[in-house]
Amino acid sequence: MTTSPKLDELVQPDSTEPPAGSAVQRSMSTLRSAIHSAVDATAHNGSVSRESVLTSGRPRHTAYVDGREIFALVREELVSTKREFLFQTYAWQGGHDPEREILLALQELERNRRARRAREPVQVRLLIGLSLGCARAVERWLFRQWEPDRARGEAAEQRIRALGLDPTLVNVEVAYYPSWLFGNFHCKGFIKDQRAVVFSGANVQDCHDYDDPWYEVAVLAEGDIATAARQDYVDSWSRSYYSWPLARTKPLPPVTRSVVWGDRGEVPMLFASRLARETFVGATGQNPWSTSLLAAIRNAGTRIRLLYPNLTVSEVTRSIIDAVHRGVRVELVLSKGFNQERLLLPFQEGTNDAVVRGLLERLQAQPPAKRDGGSLDLRWYSKDGRIPTEGTGKGASHAKYASFDGQVAIVGAGQPDHQSWYHSRENNVVVDCAAATRAWDAKVFEPAFHRSIRIHGLT
Repeated sequence: MTTSPKLDELVQPDSTEPPAGSAVQRSMSTLRSAIHSAVDATAHNGSVSRESVLTSGRPRHTAYVDGREIFALVREELVSTKREFLFQTYAWQGGHDPEREILLALQELERNRRARRAREPVQVRLLIGLSLGCARAVERWLFRQWEPDRARGEAAEQRIRALGLDPTLVNVEVAYYPSWLFGNFHCKGFIKDQRAVVFSGANVQDCHDYDDPWYEVAVLAEGDIATAARQDYVDSWSRSYYSWPLARTKPLPPVTRSVVWGDRGEVPMLFASRLARETFVGATGQNPWSTSLLAAIRNAGTRIRLLYPNLTVSEVTRSIIDAVHRGVRVELVLSKGFNQERLLLPFQEGTNDAVVRGLLERLQAQPPAKRDGGSLDLRWYSKDGRIPTEGTGKGASHAKYASFDGQVAIVGAGQPDHQSWYHSRENNVVVDCAAATRAWDAKVFEPAFHRSIRIHGLT
């Protein structure tokens, strides 16, 4: 796609700051500026170019909170795709509602293309995480998944081929991102026509079947944020295989435009990613995803809302304590016993239960006067409002969401546990928009918070 001369004048390929006086700069909040300053120093450890980290977009104020809503959105967007649909998931389990939704969407897309007598096919790419070696052995022990990732993927490919899609109308390619040890491909969501992107925590798995799905979150944004997201996907695709270990993927067409600062109703955003790290060597939290969350906690002035399956990183817990001490109200919802076997492995910094005890003990040791009016409201997620929902069974919460001062929200695949913080490949978005944050808080955080079970000890 070629940009118009007017947009070409706005391209800033050598700067991570928007032009002086632009709509993006005028609307950038103080909190968002602090987050960007921290992230900019670690942009080289992310998956996109430094100039693409700070971007903009138009967030849809609707959030999607479980498999029913998220995969209905996938289907809705896939069937209306005009050129390219890039989908990614950590895991793919066939024969369940999420896969069925995608297969039905592919068939509907083909019918639409045929009815319109399309001359070129829509290019659909499906990128799936592939655990090998030690990574596979750990997953087999933790999750009792005896069917190899590759076998599940091949079964998905067979079901797609069984649809008999006309490749001149819909051309589908499936590829696998390999991990040998800790460097999991943990990205989710999709990019549509390089103009819309969905950030999500939902995989194609049975836990999202529609009878009693996990609690999740997904958000959609349009505009230049999709350019950064596609740049990330192109990099992931280049590291992947059609068939391990012989068939490397063919390169995707390059991103066709630079980050553009325009006055089109877009709000400031950050593409907050991290690259996969297989070993402990060089594994640090110095990457755009980890830095963005830390900077948001450290610079929030009134209220922090955190909803995660796990929160075990010591840097994050220390920053939460500091926030309370400077007078911030912190509302924190965690999932009790979620993936607890993994959290008990060496170097994982403990379980949610241990973190909760530590937070309460450290704050109770300080008199209220030392907290300057700050407070910590800790809760276990509950699907029914009566007891905590424990483990990874039906109705558990896998949602990854944070908001700060009612102004900035962070959504995506990453969570503040050791694996996500130091090793997995992650994709997240930071959105600086009070209206979107209020709407997402009301749909995602507040219902979960109000029905969750307060952990007594300190409020």
